[in-house]
Amino acid sequence: MPARPALAAGAATALVLALSLTACGSDGKKPGSEPEAELSATPSSQVTTAPSSDAKVIAIKLSGDTVTPSGDKVEVKANQPIVLQINADKAGELHLHSSPEKHIEFPAGGSEITLKLAQPGVVDLEDHALDKLIVQLEVR
Repeated sequence: MPARPALAAGAATALVLALSLTACGSDGKKPGSEPEAELSATPSSQVTTAPSSDAKVIAIKLSGDTVTPSGDKVEVKANQPIVLQINADKAGELHLHSSPEKHIEFPAGGSEITLKLAQPGVVDLEDHALDKLIVQLEVR
């Protein structure tokens, strides 16, 4: 039964991703001055359904020191599901400048992160290791 170890490994990866979503330290901004974030993470091998029709899907590719998209502005509605479909040549971490700020770890290969932002404003999504802005989410 070789499927069970693969399933267990996938479940363990999903658990590690879910537990690794942590807030970083305070930046001195007033609480509530930026949108609040709600996150969930799933490795692509565990994704069994397409994102909901109202979801905003953002495909992110990280290869070497290149990331796409690069600084795009993306409009989203408050509480609209935002699905980050990440394809990376190595594991890494994205930084979401929401309130509270979030560090989003991802594995090498494909993964999918779903988030919602509740408050209107502009939120940057960056890769700090590459020092690159990926997208600016304009929450309306």
